Amino acid sequence: LQHSRTDHIVAGFDVTKSGCLDHLFGKFLLVNVLIATHRFELRLQHHLQGALL
Repeated sequence: LQHSRTDHIVAGFDVTKSGCLDHLFGKFLLVNVLIATHRFELRLQHHLQGALL
């Protein structure tokens, strides 16, 4: 009984761990996309200002 309970806890931990990793990876991708978009907007803004001047 004790052994199966431990296995269940370990299995639950593995699921939680992979879920956390997926969540972190998703956040990491989102941050990268936001940074890339922000840089693109800054570059575009700079380009437009240069064209106007």
